[in-house]
Amino acid sequence: MFKILLLGEPESVLEYVSRAFQDIGQNNGTYVEWVKEIRVLDDICDLEIDVVTNYAADFDELIPMVDGVIYFNNPVKEKESDLLEIFLGIMESVQRNIPSIIIYYDDTGIIPRDINTLLGNIWVNRPELEAFVNLSPNEFNQALQCLCLAIITGDTPLNIENAWMRLPIYIQLANLYYDQGEYLSAAQSLKKVASINELYQNEEYYVFFEQAAYNYSKKNQYLEASKLLEDIDPKRSKKFKRLYYESMMKNAHKAFNRKKFESAAQQYERTAHWASIELNERELIEESFKLAANSWVSACKNHNAFRILENLSHHLVKKILNNLSNKILNSADYLVESENLDTAKEQLYYSINIYQKEGLFKELKKFTEKLKDVLVKLFEIKIEYNNLYEAKNVYDEIQNLYDAYMLEKINLDPKLEKLIKSFLEELNFGMATILINELNSLKLKQELTEYSQKVEENARASRKEAHKELVSKGLQLVKEFVEEEKKIIVDLNKEKFEKADEFLQKEEYGKAAQIIRNQSIFLKEIGKDDISNELLMKSLEILIDGREFDKFFKYYLDLDKEIRKRFLLTMYPIFLQKLKSLIEEPNFQKKEKIFELSNKKYREEMLYEESKEISRHFIEMIKNEALRLVQTDDSIKGIESALNLIKKINHISSSYLDKEKVTFDKIYAKI
Repeated sequence: MFKILLLGEPESVLEYVSRAFQDIGQNNGTYVEWVKEIRVLDDICDLEIDVVTNYAADFDELIPMVDGVIYFNNPVKEKESDLLEIFLGIMESVQRNIPSIIIYYDDTGIIPRDINTLLGNIWVNRPELEAFVNLSPNEFNQALQCLCLAIITGDTPLNIENAWMRLPIYIQLANLYYDQGEYLSAAQSLKKVASINELYQNEEYYVFFEQAAYNYSKKNQYLEASKLLEDIDPKRSKKFKRLYYESMMKNAHKAFNRKKFESAAQQYERTAHWASIELNERELIEESFKLAANSWVSACKNHNAFRILENLSHHLVKKILNNLSNKILNSADYLVESENLDTAKEQLYYSINIYQKEGLFKELKKFTEKLKDVLVKLFEIKIEYNNLYEAKNVYDEIQNLYDAYMLEKINLDPKLEKLIKSFLEELNFGMATILINELNSLKLKQELTEYSQKVEENARASRKEAHKELVSKGLQLVKEFVEEEKKIIVDLNKEKFEKADEFLQKEEYGKAAQIIRNQSIFLKEIGKDDISNELLMKSLEILIDGREFDKFFKYYLDLDKEIRKRFLLTMYPIFLQKLKSLIEEPNFQKKEKIFELSNKKYREEMLYEESKEISRHFIEMIKNEALRLVQTDDSIKGIESALNLIKKINHISSSYLDKEKVTFDKIYAKI
């Protein structure tokens, strides 16, 4: 559907169009709309025709959005002539060619002006426009057909009825433009001359098309020249297409030489696609694609280069890939020098994937070696900037690369040592243990294992001491914390805090924790979530210290989800110590429930290494119970109970410990 805009004095234009269509149109507030269907030669055009009724409309924004414009002007009225000049100024500022027609019209139907003068003025000064004079509403379709034909062909409007009158003007303009060196304007005028001659079946029309093509070529408009000669002289038309191809390639070469590699790649690729449609010359097409791929690699965007190769034959793809291999390596070196290691890694992974698919194993070996160097450098940088978990991921990538492509391994022990010590500084003993096992040097492995144990012992001792201090000064800490947030809270709840301290002195941990928890709930209700969580964590610490695990698991659910993991990780050494102290307690069912809940909470927060350690002590406790059963009850029932416990141990080992081997020699011997 084409959108046609009708401009001029709104009342006159509305009256004219309503008479032309015998329809008053649909009033949309700022404009009146008609939707019509019109035949243009062999085409049927659907039109949305809009008459703007609001003088305040932003025509600078409105006009560029339409497909064509018809401007109604009464040359007798000076004001309308001034508005026409404004309209023509707007049309000149639009970035694209919008076919436009001027209809000189008066409500009386007759304009007291010389018709030839009006038309000649437009045809000479505004050759891109067409004009109608005294066109009655009954003949309005003639203007619409003229405008639609221009929209379809992408040319300027031409009224077929009086086209012969414009012929001398176009010839005169063509000569004038040519003499002034304005070859593009000369070509457009000659194209009109040729079209009019062809319309009136003048046999010399092809001469004018050739002249127009020549003028287009002088401005490097080879494609326009080719289109003009497509039916007249196919051989010369193809020659101009070849020149157009060479022009596009030349522009791409210039961009490449200016090191604008991405722009060059896009131009080469566009040239290749155009040549594949317009030129039946495989060598040219392949050359364009090859240069496009080369430019994409220079732009450090290998994936785009490999995408292009999908358009080429398998044999040619292999040839191009062989030629690109050194350039890909140089591109990776450039990215490394630019400290863009992540992009270098990404581009090398792309390349490895493609070269492996094509079976180019010699080049593949170079890429994997280069990727190894990039990953090792990236590993060093991640450690240097203390990005510990990212460093661990890069280390895993290096190991996967070794395994996948059987590369010679680099001794990473010095770098691993630094990473392991950094993890130990963060008290992440699980990750440190995993990396210690990756060390090649047995001596270094032993040293770091001993160092890890010392750090863990110091952390445990420090935490225990700090915990004791917190418990002994619980009331004072709570009091100070609340005073900082809101002193009035302490005054209101002083009696309760003193009571909690009394229970702590008597080691009645559950009651002391209950009081602090109640205060935490109160603070949450008045919007003090941060203080509430801190108090609740202190309540939980008291319960751990007093081994009140039943209440611990109940209160733990009140803790905000986003801080549960941090709390469990921080409390882990003390929590594990208290769990281990349960092993010698007599009530097996109670201990079993506590260990199971502990394991569940740590696994819910994805603290898998801590969960494994809990599972090992859980297994130790169950083994003790199984041995106790067969030692105290030698009946079938006692033996069956012990065997059931062994099954439970195997299930725990299989589920949480990667099937670590557990021995039951003492139990089996007793059975």
